[in-house]
Amino acid sequence: MKKLWPDAVRAWVGPPWRIIIPLFFWVSSMPAAEGAIDRTSLFQELVFLLYAVGVPLALWLHPKLKEYAIGFIAITLTVCILTPLAALGNAHFFPVAYCVFLIGAHSPKRLQRIWIGWIALGTLAATAASLYGRRVFGGIDFGLEGSSIGPLPAFGSVIVMAWPVMGFFYLLGTNDRKKREDQQLLIERAEMAGAVERNRIAREMHDIVAHNLAGVIALADGARFAAAKNPAAATEALETIASTSRDSLKQMRGLLSVLRDGDSRADTKAPGASDIAGLISEARRTGFDITVHGLEDLPTESDELYQFTVYRVVQELLTNMIKHSRDKRGVLRFRSTGNGLVLNADNPAARTPNNHNPGYGLIGMSERVKAYGGSVETRTEDGHFFITVEVPND
Repeated sequence: MKKLWPDAVRAWVGPPWRIIIPLFFWVSSMPAAEGAIDRTSLFQELVFLLYAVGVPLALWLHPKLKEYAIGFIAITLTVCILTPLAALGNAHFFPVAYCVFLIGAHSPKRLQRIWIGWIALGTLAATAASLYGRRVFGGIDFGLEGSSIGPLPAFGSVIVMAWPVMGFFYLLGTNDRKKREDQQLLIERAEMAGAVERNRIAREMHDIVAHNLAGVIALADGARFAAAKNPAAATEALETIASTSRDSLKQMRGLLSVLRDGDSRADTKAPGASDIAGLISEARRTGFDITVHGLEDLPTESDELYQFTVYRVVQELLTNMIKHSRDKRGVLRFRSTGNGLVLNADNPAARTPNNHNPGYGLIGMSERVKAYGGSVETRTEDGHFFITVEVPND
């Protein structure tokens, strides 16, 4: 099918049925038009040309010019109904039905009532032309005049038969619109979910890499200076670097495993509140002097996700202190509030301008705690940099 209908053609006119249907309308109207044209003037023949060519053209263009095409069809059909071309009879049915479908599928909702009302009145006008056309249009017979069918049955048949059929095509159009809107909504949701997942992965990778690299850099600097005077201390620092790097690699593999379709998920349990003491010990091994208060307030009985959030918050606080503390020392305080945890980090501020811009770590930490309705506040005061984090656990 792609060879018969290339992508370049599909991009402009849409699927094949958007050409086939207008051609069908045009061909189907030709036999019924012969008798009408024989009894019409040049002006009326031009009107028919507008109908026979213009309506299919508007239907063909509607993928790109939906609003204009619908209006053009409605106006053209109105002209045809109110002239001797009403003698085309059933040839009008398919264009009108498809026009109603387009109204339901593509017309702005603010215009739908106008177009539907126009077409409904047009069917009544066509019925009136069929009943009284000979008197109005100079002897041209529209099909019903002189017959035994009275006005009430004629108009009643339009209301009982034609309007429900038009309503059916309108519902087909609205159903088509809903399907397209649902598909677009699914696409938008998938894109949003992908963006959220990418942000989550980026946040996790930053927390793992930044924290461990900060420790590795501090240890490497210490080992470099200690190598000449204290080889044993340098060796111990290198061993810690190796251990920290292996742990970082293990965490990274656990994170990346969730990205591989078909692979088994990592069996390692997510770190929690009970692992925070290990983070503090690692910070001290880098030579950082960290004072801790309230370690007993850690939420070791809370759910795993909450504990994991607290773990990542502490990890980022320690990383921030190790990277930016002027004197390689800091204070970390934990305080339980009964329905959550408050963390305070305090370290001598680095010699940088006061307009401190938060890095990815602080931004990621803020995103984590906001998911729980928490907050992150930073300030510099008396040469110290303070971070206060509140993580509710309602």
